[in-house]
Amino acid sequence: MSLETKCRNMFLNVFRLIKNLFIVSVPEQHKREFSLAVNKINISREKATAVTFIVLESILIISSFSNSKNGFPDLYYHGMYALMLTAMIVYLLVFSKWGKNIAGNKTIIEVGGIFFACIILYWCVGISLLDQLEQGRTGDGRLCEKSF
Repeated sequence: MSLETKCRNMFLNVFRLIKNLFIVSVPEQHKREFSLAVNKINISREKATAVTFIVLESILIISSFSNSKNGFPDLYYHGMYALMLTAMIVYLLVFSKWGKNIAGNKTIIEVGGIFFACIILYWCVGISLLDQLEQGRTGDGRLCEKSF
C-alpha cells in the first residue's frame, strides 16, 4: 500500500469519525416521528424567543424615547428596535400558524427557523456597528477628549 493510499484512508477515517460526532443517524421507521418532535420543540422555542424579544424591544423603545437626546445614533437605534419588534411580532404570528400543522409544514418550519436565527444575528451585527459608531462620543455627539 502506497503512502498516498494510506494518507487517503487516514483522511477518510478521520472524516467519518467527525461526521459520526455531529450527525445522528435515526432508523428509517423513526425518522418521521423524530422530525415531528424536533419541529414541535423548535416551534415552541422560537415562539418563546419571539415573545422575549417583543417584551425587551418594547422596554428598550420606551426607555430610549424617555432618555433621548435627539442625537445622531438615537434615530438609528430607534429604527433598529422598531425593526426587531416588527420582525418578532410577524415571526410570532407565523410560528403560531405553522405550529397548528407541524406535519404539513415540516420544510417551511425548518427554513423559517433558519431565517429567524439569521434575522436575530443580522440585527445584533447592526446594533454592534451602531455601538462602534457611538463609542467615544459625548451625549451631544462630540468626541471625548479622554478615552479610558
